[in-house]
Amino acid sequence: MEQHGQAWLERFAALGHHEVEPLAVGMEGAVYRLGRGLVAKVWARRTPDELHRMREFHDELAAQSPPFATPRVLRVATTPDGPYTVEAELAGTPLNERDARPDLPGWEETKRCVLDVLDGFARVRDAAPLRGLAVLDEPRPFWSGHDTWSQALFALIDRRLDAHAPRLRAAVPDLDRRVARLRELLAAAGIDGRNALIHGDLCPPNILVDGDRRPLSVLDFGFLTTVGDPAFDAAVTAAVFDMYSPHAETVWTELRAAAAERFGYPPELLTLYRAAYALVTSNAYSPTGEDGHFQWCVASLLRPDVSELLLGTTEATGIKSTTGITNTTDTVTTPTTDAPDPAEAGEDPHGRGPEVPEVLHGGVNSVVRVGGTVRRPTAPWTPRVHELLTHLHAHGFTAAPRALGFDEDGREILSYLDGEVGHPPLAPALRDPGALDSAARGLRALHDATADFLPGREDGWQFPARAGAEVICHGDFAPYNCVFTDGLLTGVIDFDTAHPASRLWDVAYALYRFAPLTHPDNVENFGGLAEQGARVRAFCDAYGSVLLDPAVRAGLPEAVADRLRWLVDWMRSEAAAGNAAFQRHLAEGHDALYERDIAHVLAHAEEYRAHFLAD
Repeated sequence: MEQHGQAWLERFAALGHHEVEPLAVGMEGAVYRLGRGLVAKVWARRTPDELHRMREFHDELAAQSPPFATPRVLRVATTPDGPYTVEAELAGTPLNERDARPDLPGWEETKRCVLDVLDGFARVRDAAPLRGLAVLDEPRPFWSGHDTWSQALFALIDRRLDAHAPRLRAAVPDLDRRVARLRELLAAAGIDGRNALIHGDLCPPNILVDGDRRPLSVLDFGFLTTVGDPAFDAAVTAAVFDMYSPHAETVWTELRAAAAERFGYPPELLTLYRAAYALVTSNAYSPTGEDGHFQWCVASLLRPDVSELLLGTTEATGIKSTTGITNTTDTVTTPTTDAPDPAEAGEDPHGRGPEVPEVLHGGVNSVVRVGGTVRRPTAPWTPRVHELLTHLHAHGFTAAPRALGFDEDGREILSYLDGEVGHPPLAPALRDPGALDSAARGLRALHDATADFLPGREDGWQFPARAGAEVICHGDFAPYNCVFTDGLLTGVIDFDTAHPASRLWDVAYALYRFAPLTHPDNVENFGGLAEQGARVRAFCDAYGSVLLDPAVRAGLPEAVADRLRWLVDWMRSEAAAGNAAFQRHLAEGHDALYERDIAHVLAHAEEYRAHFLAD
């Protein structure tokens, strides 16, 4: 993700744009408002030739008069620091600023808006300039050398698999069989002959609306923009409109159904196109697949509805009668393989042998369960983390995974901890005082077990040791990294962020997540200030140690704010250094969410302080 830079601000000011200011960043580049109705976009990876083709693309699109505004490239310029374009600024408010969620008022208007945009693009006629763009990081236009949409799509799938299949095969069982079946079903579906414009990334920030959520403008073309079957754009939109929130499945289901009803697209075809999108974009942000988008794509390929179509039996071959896809191939049966815990089965404790993976939740890394083990990508700090996990078990802290070495694909192998993980928003049962008490005691036990591990091991971690380090902090002690059984903490996972620091450094973040000390509009928030303050007090009482000191408790609001400020700074530095996972997090507004929570905690610091110190 391109970042705003002072050099660009100075460059545009020197050109006479004295009102220049940063406007937005995205996967394709950084945008600056120049004033007088103009914006400049600094492109992250497009060449001047590509930008001239994009100018021709936008000129053709505008000539066809879609029912909303689209970008107009007025100038393509090159500099020693890279190319930029000058464009007319588009009107409207980003749809994500209108609470575009199914649990909030206005969702029906949001769905109507999205369908109106898809309808507008479906009415754009195929034309040569619209076929001129490359997609993803491809060097040539998507349509180069192809006569039909299916030819171009299948060729793209083949190229992406040639480059990235080993990583994907490690996470998706029967990948080659799935791909072959996907091609068969799409070829039988008659997907050629209705080419229209495909935007390829219709998410809320890219749709600008008026006060009634009517589309005024659409922006950010280029990531997967081309011409082809408009059902593909509908499927991608339904899938990516809300990829990571707790509402993602509801959004997919409702937008897919709405597109099927309005446009007559077969629902199963939309599901197949979601699988195709997952195949071609799985490594779009990280060649090694070490990011959240890769995990999302793996999860999409392993969805029950996708697996039913690609590996299923009767239901999969019934597509002909329910979707209009003519299916002439024989029934495919799927062998089933049980994957018992290797320790219980007396097998190799590394769990080698036939993999039956299950994709697990992971905020940044791709995490796959194989039997009684978990496989995760390694990093430079993995050896130190394994050393820590071994130490914890040797010193009686058995709630951590065991480090079991590495598999033939180079992934680390950890023991799987069974139970319920506290994914946000926290389930009511895990808001119980017993769960909170056990979490606090578990964190204290973890810290106590690492006190004698610290000396001589200040380096080798993902994060540098902090001044005044007392213990090895977990670094991300939150419900989503805790495993509960019958409402009590029984496991702690994901030690990648472990590093030497003070006890309070870890506690501050734990309180933020468990109380939770969040803005009322945060989806993870529950309880008012009094309840959150009481939960902090209970956590401190259960942890004991330094948290029994009234002076320490009085400083907790500022300690939480400092911890979150550090997190925001780190996310931004990682994104600026090219970390695709955190670039996506920033694009989704994670840093803004933390900053809002910081402001909330400090605005109510005195009220919180009174609750923390109450008898």
